[in-house]
Amino acid sequence: MITKILFIGLLFQASTFQASKSADENSKKQDNFCVRSQVLCRNRNNICCDPNEKCEYVGWRLDKADYVCKIPKKLGGNCNSNLDCSAIIYAFCNDKNECQCSSYFIQKNDYECELPMDIPCTRSVDCPINNSVCSSERCVFTLGKNCWNNNDCMDTLHMECSESHTCVCKPNHISKENAICVSTLDEFCSSEHDCGNLMHVTCIENKCICRPHHRLFQNSTCLSLLGGFCKSNTECGASDSICEDNQCICRPKFIIATPDRCILSPLGNCCVDDHDCRQIYHTKCSKRKTCVCQDNYVMLNETICSPLLDEPCFKDEPCAPNNSVCKGEPEVCQCQDNFKSISKYECVPTMLGKFCENILDCEDILHLQCLSFKCQCKTNHIIMSNTVCTPLLNEYCWNYEKCAPENSICEANICQCKPGYVQKSNNQCIPS
Repeated sequence: MITKILFIGLLFQASTFQASKSADENSKKQDNFCVRSQVLCRNRNNICCDPNEKCEYVGWRLDKADYVCKIPKKLGGNCNSNLDCSAIIYAFCNDKNECQCSSYFIQKNDYECELPMDIPCTRSVDCPINNSVCSSERCVFTLGKNCWNNNDCMDTLHMECSESHTCVCKPNHISKENAICVSTLDEFCSSEHDCGNLMHVTCIENKCICRPHHRLFQNSTCLSLLGGFCKSNTECGASDSICEDNQCICRPKFIIATPDRCILSPLGNCCVDDHDCRQIYHTKCSKRKTCVCQDNYVMLNETICSPLLDEPCFKDEPCAPNNSVCKGEPEVCQCQDNFKSISKYECVPTMLGKFCENILDCEDILHLQCLSFKCQCKTNHIIMSNTVCTPLLNEYCWNYEKCAPENSICEANICQCKPGYVQKSNNQCIPS
């Protein structure tokens, strides 16, 4: 076991101050000028006037903090005492009157000493430096280590340099064994309050975990997957995703591959066969060897091929024509209620339900009448697909027209049962 060795020399916290007007008159220095010697600065509210010098904390006595103005030294620079090297953490003035890194430390640059990462250990007691512990069989610095900036705390994950110039845990992290910092994620909890202020975290089975439809990022943050709620792009966890209208989506020209991954759209890209275009529905590899939409499908944007009317579709998939939806069994693109198709590309409003004053206002659709100032189906006609009026049995029809009852046909301009069937009612044909 290697005995803990206390750091040689004084550790100082950086703070800059101007020498006060009450500085010793015997110093023969003009008021408001910095003092290069060991004369102490008493006033903590002033700033050191020389940018190449700074007031350093050197201790306290009688409840008063003492500061001295001095030029920062470099490692290897001349010194008379440890005080001259105090601007460099873990440095002291050696017998050659040069600033040198303390035992177990190595020189990182002209102004920094660091603990080498190759000090082996099996237990924390094997680490010779205060505020160091054994992690992954190597000694690393821990909480409470003095620092000038965040770089001095990088030896251990999830630490930062506080305003008091000591290494502390980052926000939403807690100390473990008073040595390392861990995320509140995966820690014990009795309620969500125990999980700190982490976004998208909940307490389930006494453990802080990410909410459903979120992913763990860098073992410390929960980010929304595609389709999840967000306030900014940084809250979206899928690759190549952005936050738009408080929802995580793939950025332009990218499509969903998995809930946590967006990929570049293949449309317009080179291909060898149809398999290369498979990331987008309804695509194929063209003769020119580029990914294009299949026949009877059109490109809505750089990521979607949408079906025209009467083409197969998936539930909730956008159809290409305006006022059309994917519905039916099997599902195909059809005009919405109160619209009818005039081609594979267009749905136009029907007259059903439209205001009318007489029959002439309803003449665009067969079998309509003006009733109660609305265009409605005539008696013994029923609405089909909310767009047309279809005659029942024994009603007038056009030869190309479909009659409403199953197993019926339009014969001699009259709706009647097919051969082999007989009429049971005006809307039913049964086998004879």
